[in-house]
Amino acid sequence: MRYPKGAMVLSDGLDVPALRKVYQAGHATAWQLYRALNPVFDESKWKSFLRRIGILSQRHFLIRLVVDGMAAPVFALGEEGARSLQGRLPTVIEAGPRNSGRGNRDHVWHDVELFELQLKLRQAGVVSSWLYEPEIRADNELTNFRYAKDYDAIVTFRCGQKSGKVALEYERSPKTTKQYKRIAGILNGETKITSVLYRVCNVQMESFLLSGFARHSPPSVRLSGPPIRGTSHRSSARRCRPASATSAR
Repeated sequence: MRYPKGAMVLSDGLDVPALRKVYQAGHATAWQLYRALNPVFDESKWKSFLRRIGILSQRHFLIRLVVDGMAAPVFALGEEGARSLQGRLPTVIEAGPRNSGRGNRDHVWHDVELFELQLKLRQAGVVSSWLYEPEIRADNELTNFRYAKDYDAIVTFRCGQKSGKVALEYERSPKTTKQYKRIAGILNGETKITSVLYRVCNVQMESFLLSGFARHSPPSVRLSGPPIRGTSHRSSARRCRPASATSAR
């Protein structure tokens, strides 16, 4: 098939997976995208990948952002990228909801750090599946299989022959006591997932989170915050009311 001169032809083997990963992550660096798509580093492939990401950015498939404090540019899905993914993926591609936070410094840091956490967990071999926030939101808005909240992720962890599914929330900055009261009420109505794992970036945030939930949660709710080896983050696991899903231990 011949294409008009100057037309951008996407590669199903390189461009589409990169665009899809950016859509799922919200914001990501080129190095993160490369690691997510290439388990083994190859310098020539890395240089080729960088050139292709640059072209996708120039043609508005990706949006390149420079964020204070970050050593490398960050990429978000552009309008052309969203149009190209529509019809190619089983989930609905919506550029609007993600755009509402695009360029917001806290939102960008949240996405990049959460994506980095996922890469490290996958590298450690403890994750068997990861459902991203846009996919969760699509289920909640367009299907009868609804979670109580648009979680940051639904993750299935594995340890040997055992596995467990949890909802994952990355709490990078504190909310108000009123907001935690509202969230506690939402989580108590969850029926699809039995555990919600809150990831925090320091001990102070962990203490604040535990305190915020403890004031508004029924006695049956247990909170804990053991550190996870190999990362600088900490976690607080909030056990919801029993449901059919298996709880990660």
